[in-house]
Amino acid sequence: MKSKPEAPSRNNPDSDEQKAHTADRLRNDKARWKEHDQPDVPRGTGRRNPERDYPDPLGTGDRNRR
Repeated sequence: MKSKPEAPSRNNPDSDEQKAHTADRLRNDKARWKEHDQPDVPRGTGRRNPERDYPDPLGTGDRNRR
């Protein structure tokens, strides 16, 4: 009778489970991805309000009805 092939080792240092426990010294708090690509602009500064400035596509007067 043939023996079953040996299962792969469960201790994979490159697995996602191991990556989740990286030390804080490896973190880059100055990373560029943390910068906001769109500034927070309050309404009323020239931007269109989708609830008011676009026509009702169905002409029903109720924008939320489909």
